[in-house]
Amino acid sequence: MPQAVAVIIWVGVVAYSVLAGADFGSGTWDLLAGRADRGAAVRHRIDRSLGPVWEANHVWLIFVLVYLWTSFPTAFAAVATTVYVPLLLAALGIVFRGASFMFRRSSSTVGEARWFGMLFAASSVLTPFFLVIICFRRWQSICIFSLSSGYILFLFSIF
Repeated sequence: MPQAVAVIIWVGVVAYSVLAGADFGSGTWDLLAGRADRGAAVRHRIDRSLGPVWEANHVWLIFVLVYLWTSFPTAFAAVATTVYVPLLLAALGIVFRGASFMFRRSSSTVGEARWFGMLFAASSVLTPFFLVIICFRRWQSICIFSLSSGYILFLFSIF
């Protein structure tokens, strides 16, 4: 039975990874779109494509965390206590990203829209970064390749 639950959790992780890639990628496109006049068409496409499903992808993340918490509480406790700082930063990034996406759409001035657009783009880049740090930090003991030299080890060792 634990193997079946682990497979269900794995399916949830894969689904979140694939679907959130498009979700976070739109924030990167928003960041690279340019100024308000030049990037308006790109931002309009982002709003139209993400509007109906922008937060639905995070249901997979909640699904995985709830299954991990209820099925393997000891493993969940180990993960949560080991990577609590990047986990907290990723959760804050998800919240800021969702709030800024909605507030940008309802902004009354260009300045407000720029501010919320900047927050949306920054959190779209930083949140996946912290999720990758969680994966590397948690599974670094079973990595086949060595990160023993260079800046990558320093970056992952600060968390």
